[in-house]
Amino acid sequence: MTRPLKPSSRRPAFVHLICAATIFSVLVFAIQSFFFTGSQTKYLNTEDVQILSDFQSDVQQCVYRNMTTVLTREYLDARPDGWMDYAAKRIAQLGAKNCNNRTLCEEHLNPILPAKPPFHPRQFQKCAVVGNSGDLLKTEFGKEIDSHDAVIRDNEAPVNEKYAKHVGLKRDFRLGVRGTARNMVTILNGSDDEVLVIKSVTHRDFNKMIDTIPNPVYLFQGIVIRIHSPMRAKRVQDWSDVPTREKIGRAHAAAMRLKRSQEGGDGAVGQFSNCKVWGNAGPYGSGPVSGSRDMSSKRKNSNYSKWEVMPFKSLRQEAQEHYVQMEGVSVYKMDGNKLDDLVCVKHPLESDA
Repeated sequence: MTRPLKPSSRRPAFVHLICAATIFSVLVFAIQSFFFTGSQTKYLNTEDVQILSDFQSDVQQCVYRNMTTVLTREYLDARPDGWMDYAAKRIAQLGAKNCNNRTLCEEHLNPILPAKPPFHPRQFQKCAVVGNSGDLLKTEFGKEIDSHDAVIRDNEAPVNEKYAKHVGLKRDFRLGVRGTARNMVTILNGSDDEVLVIKSVTHRDFNKMIDTIPNPVYLFQGIVIRIHSPMRAKRVQDWSDVPTREKIGRAHAAAMRLKRSQEGGDGAVGQFSNCKVWGNAGPYGSGPVSGSRDMSSKRKNSNYSKWEVMPFKSLRQEAQEHYVQMEGVSVYKMDGNKLDDLVCVKHPLESDA
């Protein structure tokens, strides 16, 4: 798992705070990157800057700065040479360096390529990430894991009654590397709605496997957040650096004040200052659902629509508020781990597909 669990009533709050801090940190990093460049610094409120600096220092101790998202059609459409060059890099065994034959690339990607992000920040209140280390057999976190709104499991970690007291039975998402394709049918058996997210690239073995399962399958656009095992390291993780709700609130207020102070200035674009490429897409929930016309009968029953055409009003209130706060913009990394080189795609705010 991502953290050690102690017999304390505060345990569920840690994951909640980390999720909130991670989401909000993206906004903070974008704003700070803009504020500390050029002549804009003369407009800054030093107290607000210090609040954000302290918050960033804490966040860096407990989360990766990677923006990890699902690869989407809107990203490939907006990114320069997205289909020609980048799409080819996400397909192993393509037999070509680029997608001059776009039809061939689409055949590989269609089953795992939603039109727009199928998941939203703050869509779930509490998330548990469960690794596949044997160390978990030394614990009995099963009931606590299952109490989370979403459980994310790694690679081929088994889920059955035999291990229920150790790792629980709830199955929502599974992260898989390319080498897991041969065993994934067995691993996913009996869990048709468990979403499989491929960490690196897709390839022929994965495509063959996908055709035999009804589960929704997606491909990561970015790098996977690492799963830390404090038990393997033989140390107790120190969670004192996890920002409190109060610190998150202060940082949010400071970020909004700084954002407002920059609006209307020359070249000021607030939270989207690092968007180097812009694209436009249709309303939330519109566009083609993942899949292809020649899918197997089993694939045609895949529950993609549960995520990709979910009514906006069915999202948690916090997710709806975040969508509005982000002005309907989906933010993607361009390359590597840089947060100052983003692809941003605008959706209509008034949509309710």
